[in-house]
Amino acid sequence: MTTAPTVDSASTAPPSAPGDRTAQSDGRSPRPSRRPAGRVGTVVVLILSLVCAGVLRQVAINRQIAAAPPGTAASRSTLGNMNSFALALLLGGLRGPLVMFLWSSSENQKANHDLEDLDTKIEWIRLLQPEFDTVHMFQIWNKAYNISVMMASPANKFTTIMEALEYAQGVDEERPGDINILDSQSDVYANKLGNPNLPEHPFYDRQFREESLAPDKRAAAFPNDRHYRRLDKSKPLLDEQDQIRAELITPTRGRKRPANVPASSDWNDGSQLQYLKNYGPFPDGIAPIAMSYNYAKRAEVALNVEGQDPLQFSAMVVDSRPALQLKGWAEAEVRFGREREANAFGINADAWNGQVEEAVARVGPAAAPANRRALDASLQSYKLAGRVARNAIIEYERHLANPDYMARRGTYISHEADMQAIIYLAAADAAYLSARLTTDKAQRDSLLRSAMANYQKGMTRSQWTVLEFETEQAALHPLHLSTAAFMELRPDEPVSASAKFTPAQIAQIYNAAMTEVSRQHLNEHSDDQAAYGRTIARCQIRMREIASALHLPSATAPATQPAAQP
Repeated sequence: MTTAPTVDSASTAPPSAPGDRTAQSDGRSPRPSRRPAGRVGTVVVLILSLVCAGVLRQVAINRQIAAAPPGTAASRSTLGNMNSFALALLLGGLRGPLVMFLWSSSENQKANHDLEDLDTKIEWIRLLQPEFDTVHMFQIWNKAYNISVMMASPANKFTTIMEALEYAQGVDEERPGDINILDSQSDVYANKLGNPNLPEHPFYDRQFREESLAPDKRAAAFPNDRHYRRLDKSKPLLDEQDQIRAELITPTRGRKRPANVPASSDWNDGSQLQYLKNYGPFPDGIAPIAMSYNYAKRAEVALNVEGQDPLQFSAMVVDSRPALQLKGWAEAEVRFGREREANAFGINADAWNGQVEEAVARVGPAAAPANRRALDASLQSYKLAGRVARNAIIEYERHLANPDYMARRGTYISHEADMQAIIYLAAADAAYLSARLTTDKAQRDSLLRSAMANYQKGMTRSQWTVLEFETEQAALHPLHLSTAAFMELRPDEPVSASAKFTPAQIAQIYNAAMTEVSRQHLNEHSDDQAAYGRTIARCQIRMREIASALHLPSATAPATQPAAQP
């Protein structure tokens, strides 16, 4: 059996406390305790070291900012504003252990759905690791995706996503113009707040639009939203004139265009919402997908003009995003315009579906709106959709002009076709609504004829798109046609005199192809065919309404077979 080691009892006696003057066991007088001679000097040296470290840190930051070339991100963290204990840990060399503890602690809390003080820990991680883009990219994604889905209500989810964007904005202010932070912001706006496939999207889109407006303007634009409450802590993006606030589009000092960047080239001037200022005013607020475009364009310019390199996505992805987000924005404005048009005539658009869309389309050009404000908003959205769609095509062509990306033309040509259709259809809808607002018969008839011409172009463009991209080869084969034939015959303007087929011939081929799809029970493209079919049917209804109003023969608006339903 192992026995405990014997310990000399004299060695375990507690030492006398400092200053203990009791007599020692040998009877000699006690000696006063002596303080180490160098202790005071050590304290002085430590204090001076702390002061010098603070001064030198500030000098280093100032020199870093002064030496940073245009287009690069100079890091200026706010660690100096942390409390003295945290600063002492940092300067004492314990920054690494503290960060490791915060990372493990925050991830464990997230796994356990314990959100108490989680935001504080994430903010401390940002402050302790301000120079690492990967840290910020992860935390933006973490808050917007992982943490937001833990919330029960759309309102709480929206608040959490906005906190992720607030985090990103804070980093953007410390590291201005950083391509990775800009790209992360664009991703959150597009795939969380602006994604029409999410069940929360109607709430997100409406809430963000309302919060972007000045309070009085919001109440006028959304008078029926009695349950509205502001969820974001930041100021509205728009002023009382529905324009972007001046401080958000004012160029940053020191961001002057370099001499080697031509005037025709894009250049990030340092303002937060630089690429939205030419689209205003925004009487019904800014759509989240519009914000995504703004940050995507800033990131693209940082890539191609400033020479920054992205960490998470390839240069090709970053370069293509402005076009993709403009496409999403144009489609969002069309949806919003449809809903506002329904509201203008007292049609409930809360549960938007094909029946609601058809009911809106059947409202004749002579019908008086019950809500003039909603009609004006719809008209504004259609006009904006057309402008955005035109710029989307320009962005697609800019992207595809790069020899490295030319192989993607086969992918993006269908996107451009969709934007061509929106240009026609938005112009048609705007003219159709404008005809309701004029009392001059000649002007009214002119607007209606313009609307009919553009509905015809939009319908033909949509039919051609279905035949070219959304029809199975088995449905084209009995017609002695092929997808390759359409690729060879693709016209820039499908209804121009140089087109291989006339609009009537395209309609005839489309009807025959959709008949084959139904007969053969083909369903590979059924969802897309149904979506285009609703657009085509809407054009047809509007053309018949116009023909009736102008007393034109019914042959002017030939019947078109709707697409097969899924």
